[in-house]
Parts: sequence; structure tokens; C-alpha cells
Amino acid sequence: MSSTTGFVTLEVTSSVLSARYHRGRLLACIGALSLTGCLSGGDSQKADPVVVEEPVAYIERQLVFNENTGSLVEDDLANPAEFRPGARLLLKSSAAARSSAKDISSAAFSGGTPGQGGYDVKDLHVSQDGNRLL
Repeated sequence: MSSTTGFVTLEVTSSVLSARYHRGRLLACIGALSLTGCLSGGDSQKADPVVVEEPVAYIERQLVFNENTGSLVEDDLANPAEFRPGARLLLKSSAAARSSAKDISSAAFSGGTPGQGGYDVKDLHVSQDGNRLL
């Protein structure tokens, strides 16, 4: 019994308890080190392909509504070659929302009003080298 505190001090010296204690500390250290490897601020990651400033080409067409019912007329999937005039091929300098779209198909056809010509744009493909739209 300690004379200053009035409590009995019990000291346990066991090799099993000591090994468990050291093993627990070792596992905690290994876990902490593995997490710090994941949280490093290195710039070894590649750039996000969506954020990279690459041009984007897409087809824009007007939605067609039934004049009698006002409901949307769906595409006939059984007839993918159906002629639907009014589509336009647009090109943006990047996928960013702030990027403006440039109509690149209306100038190729003599029709005057963009998107109202007697032509249809379908099946857009990019060449293997990425330099041409087919």
C-alpha cells in the first residue's frame, strides 16, 4: 500500500499480456502508415479525361411533337435510316458549360436558316487519328 495515496498498487508482469500489447501497438502503427501512403499529396495521378480541354462534336435536333395531341413523337427504332431534316452538327472547343457551340454543318448546305435545311445528320464517327469527323 502506498503511503501517499492510500491505494494498493498492483504490478502485473506477464509475457502474454506484454506480447499482446506490443502486437496491438505494431498493428496500429502499420495501419497508420498504410493510410498515410494513401493520403500523400503527390501529383502522380493522371488528369481527369473529362476536365481535359478537348473538342466535343455532337448532333443537335429539334424535338417533334404531334400537332393533334401535343405529345412527343418518338423515333422509330425499327427504321434508323428514316429522314428527319433539321439536325445540326455542332462543335465545342471543350466539354465545359461555358464553351460556346459552333454550327459546322449548316454552312455546308445552302439553306439559309441554320437547322432548317433539307438535310439530316446521323451516325457521327471520329477518324482513328481523331482529326476528322465522318
